[in-house]
Amino acid sequence: LDAARRMILAGRKGNTLTFYLNKQAAYVGHASFCKPERESPLGPITFHIECDDIDKLVDWLATKTIGGVPVDEL
Repeated sequence: LDAARRMILAGRKGNTLTFYLNKQAAYVGHASFCKPERESPLGPITFHIECDDIDKLVDWLATKTIGGVPVDEL
């Protein structure tokens, strides 16, 4: 969750989020975050989300953790 949260937050600009998943990994059922400039020839799956409460959305997608344990489970 920590890595996912970092990748999601890296694409935050104002009230929008943009992040990328590897298309080949997604095809076999895995979520693998990536950078678009280093992606395979197939290109990434691009997510562009606009939301009034980005912080709440990020917490829902990839909750905060302490020592790898979600905060809401402590």
